[in-house]
Parts: sequence; structure tokens; C-alpha cells
Amino acid sequence: MRILHLGVIFICSYILVSGCSEIDPISKLESRINSAKSSAWVNGISPKINLSQDAKPDQVLNEIFNVISFDKGRVTSFSIIEERSIELKSPGLIKYKAVLVDTNLGKKIVIYKYDGKLLGWWSKTFNKI
Repeated sequence: MRILHLGVIFICSYILVSGCSEIDPISKLESRINSAKSSAWVNGISPKINLSQDAKPDQVLNEIFNVISFDKGRVTSFSIIEERSIELKSPGLIKYKAVLVDTNLGKKIVIYKYDGKLLGWWSKTFNKI
């Protein structure tokens, strides 16, 4: 009887904790990309952003959003919710910056990295997963 009681407490606690927690969107995207069989996610057009290597995240994002658009239009305002470094398969593991932003078009995740003075900043923007 005591084992059954402990089991019920464990199950209720698990449901309570797991029901209240949301998976971090950046971690979810990182996991999805790294578990894919190919690294085709890096393909496609990336705007050339000619800012220096020491540009601040909001400067890089501002330039990105000035040159790309979405089905619903352009991002005209944004605020950074979270920024951190991640490693993504492309085809080897490469370090990128990942930024979760709240925009006038909803939440987005921007992955970007500096590719040198000649190429500038590379980026890819995702709708929040």
C-alpha cells in the first residue's frame, strides 16, 4: 500500500512539473537541427550583413530585419528575449549565436555567425518552434 501511495505521489508530481514547463525554443531548434540526417538547413539565401566582428547583437539583428521579409511583411520592431552560443551540425559542429526575439510579427529565432571581413555576417531566421 505504501509503494502504491508513493507511486501516485510521483506520478502527480511529474504531471504537475512537466505540465508547467515549456521546452526552451532555442534548445528545441538546436536539437531538431542536430538530429536531422543532413545539414541542408544551412542552404538558401542569407543576407550579406557588412558589420564588423564586434557588432552588437541588436545591430546585427537590425540589419538582418532591414533586408529580409516574411509572408506577413517586414519586422519593424523587435526586442531580444534571450541570446546564447550554440553548436550546430553544418556539416561539422560549428558555433553560432542564437537569439530569441519578440517582433511585431511574433517570436523568431535568429541563428547567425561572423564569416570574416569578406563575407560579413551569415544568418538564418526561423519562426519560433
